[in-house]
Amino acid sequence: MWTLAEKAFVTLFRTPSDFNLRLFFSDLASSARAGRNPYDALHEIDTTDLVLEQAAKEMRQDIREGYPLSEAMQKYSFFKPYVIASVAAAERAGTFDASFKRIAQFIEQMRLVNKKLSAQLLSFAGMVLMLTFTLYVIINSLVPKIESMYVSRKATLTGTSKMVFGVLHFINDYWFVLVIGFVAFLAVARYMKDNQPEIYDEILLKTPIFNVVYINLLHYRFTASLSLFINSGLSVIEALEWSAKVVGNTVFGTIFSHASQFIREEGMGVAEALKLANTRGVLKPIVISRILNGERGGDLVPELDLCSERFVESIDSSTEKAAKTLNFLILGVVSCVIFFLAVAMMAPQMDLFNTIGRKRI
Repeated sequence: MWTLAEKAFVTLFRTPSDFNLRLFFSDLASSARAGRNPYDALHEIDTTDLVLEQAAKEMRQDIREGYPLSEAMQKYSFFKPYVIASVAAAERAGTFDASFKRIAQFIEQMRLVNKKLSAQLLSFAGMVLMLTFTLYVIINSLVPKIESMYVSRKATLTGTSKMVFGVLHFINDYWFVLVIGFVAFLAVARYMKDNQPEIYDEILLKTPIFNVVYINLLHYRFTASLSLFINSGLSVIEALEWSAKVVGNTVFGTIFSHASQFIREEGMGVAEALKLANTRGVLKPIVISRILNGERGGDLVPELDLCSERFVESIDSSTEKAAKTLNFLILGVVSCVIFFLAVAMMAPQMDLFNTIGRKRI
């Protein structure tokens, strides 16, 4: 029996970690390989995750009542659509072992990719905090002292000094306007994502610095998910349709939906259909080339796996480049602030020296 604290934990935190989900499906794959059916496999699950433990019990009850495992999983938001689609395909083809194993591998790959991206985002957030702290110190500590020094000496501020001090005073007095603007920007972005996903996704594909990482991530999701679906027993048309749903971008999703339609209606090959559907040119030629090699060899999965591994490496390299670029820009902003502050400090002194020089003459 669970303690009150454990029940409260399950109620508040209904999402298991990707690590525990990977172990969950690895255990299912092991049981399926030993000949266990889904009901018995769920009974043999040994997990420390309370949410997954409860879910396994409830899914066993659903299976006992006649529901397939894929339908039982639909009650839980942490079982993503690609998981349910793969399990449904495995139910039709009887390939639970391979399907559970591939799901576990896919979750682990995505976990590692997301971990690397999160690390770079944290690094970027740290740089932003450093910039914010530097500006705070300059505006609230250094600038008032400099101004009071000039006022006490009755020095005349130049136009440059007045401009710099005016900007810094505006930030200090109306910082809440900047915060409101940032919050409004996030709200507009959220609204566009929910109500105008085509425009939102188009902007993401064209956002400087970040778009290279984002496009590599989309290519990885496509090749890895397509491999997962095909290996689970889905037809190529079904696999493309599901990839369109889980890739996470409407521009790419439209390409895969049109490609599946070309295959169904025109009888095209996968590579030919993708090439024809890629009217925007966002799908990289290497993907089409790899898929064509797989079609000629009679097996798409190995080529897709090689392609997804390549995009993992591309994500790593492009993320490092983006992080270096962002760090350089942030340091540039700090340097510019210090430079203009130095100009504001030195200009009145230079003006004073020039005045004294003219009086001597």
